[in-house]
Amino acid sequence: MTRKYFKLAGLAYLASVTFPILLLWLARLYPANVFNGLVMILILAILTGLIFSRVDVTWLILILTTIGAGFLLLGYVVMPVKEKFLLLIAYPIEASLVTVIRQHIIRWSFFTNRNDEIRHYNSLYDRRLKLRTFDSAEKFYQNELHKIEQHPELDLWSNV
Repeated sequence: MTRKYFKLAGLAYLASVTFPILLLWLARLYPANVFNGLVMILILAILTGLIFSRVDVTWLILILTTIGAGFLLLGYVVMPVKEKFLLLIAYPIEASLVTVIRQHIIRWSFFTNRNDEIRHYNSLYDRRLKLRTFDSAEKFYQNELHKIEQHPELDLWSNV
């Protein structure tokens, strides 16, 4: 790991901690329903970032931000634009930051075990031949050879 990597990971950690604090500090100026909604959105964003993969978090951000913007901006919600904007930006930014933290700093053991299994399987799998091991390749080519020898009249051939 490079020093630049540690600086970026530390910056992401700092941002993921200070962003909710800043949002909650700003939300104290607004009515209680905005503050409570913002707290729930931040809790949801933190849980989402810790549990789901990057791809899932990206899709959730896209879908939920679109739905939220539809309700808050296009629907009939009597609320100042500043409060709507605060509620809209809370989820995507915090979920993204927590996902980066989870990916680069926190190594959950049950997630990394699964990743190790996937890496091990990929190391045994030959993508060019679409075969997993030497034994399966030998069985495959023996089967091809048997078919060629069994039907000489069909002019069958195979590249090995």
